[in-house]
Amino acid sequence: MPLAQQVSKLRENVMRWRDELSSGNARGTHVEGIAAKAVNSFEAILHESLRYSLEACNVPYKPELASKVNNKRFDKLTLGDVVRTLEGAEEELTKRLRSVSSDAAILLKDRSLVDGSHKQRLNQINKLRRLLTHHRDEFSKDEPTLIANTKQLVGTIREELEEPFFKIMGTLSRPNGT
Repeated sequence: MPLAQQVSKLRENVMRWRDELSSGNARGTHVEGIAAKAVNSFEAILHESLRYSLEACNVPYKPELASKVNNKRFDKLTLGDVVRTLEGAEEELTKRLRSVSSDAAILLKDRSLVDGSHKQRLNQINKLRRLLTHHRDEFSKDEPTLIANTKQLVGTIREELEEPFFKIMGTLSRPNGT
């Protein structure tokens, strides 16, 4: 599925999940499932968006960006690694995206690709993902905490999907024509 469609689908799912959580009908493992699906879908889209933007802008991953994440292969990057790589490439990507896309030039006219609020949300999503994945007992220590953390995760992802970064990814053509 093309990246723009993946982002659109995740936006739809996030709105549905938000409604389910707000209705009070979602409980227990269903809420955990929402959290896992939301963060895993977001992570996959962010990873592909970074790959896509690096290709579209002819910004090499190696050696400079790879050195920021212990020279891991791109396909082995965690969500935190993707965030650090995006932050490391931000200045060059902002400059090049402005030159390869009129939409990007407009969206990035008075800002960088990854501004402070964007970084803050990405780091918050990563923090919640770590809790969900590695400290599930803390993420879901009781039903109210589970619901609150899942609402925060879904809400932060919703906000993040409105960032220019994701809007720009939907407007670019793949460098290899796909």
